[in-house]
Amino acid sequence: MTRPYLAAAAAIAVELDHPAYDGVYLAVAEAHGLKLVTADDRLLRKAGQGRLAPHLIALAAVA
Repeated sequence: MTRPYLAAAAAIAVELDHPAYDGVYLAVAEAHGLKLVTADDRLLRKAGQGRLAPHLIALAAVA
């Protein structure tokens, strides 16, 4: 079921210079207007204030 998101996931992975599996999660979150909760500080830092930032939330912020 990830096939529809693979192109966007690859673009995100390249954009952030980050692993593609996180790109899939972010592509799904972006496509559906959802937030991805993550403990990955590197991902949070790389997304920064860019277009993907609204789709990310730190685990510490919800724990």
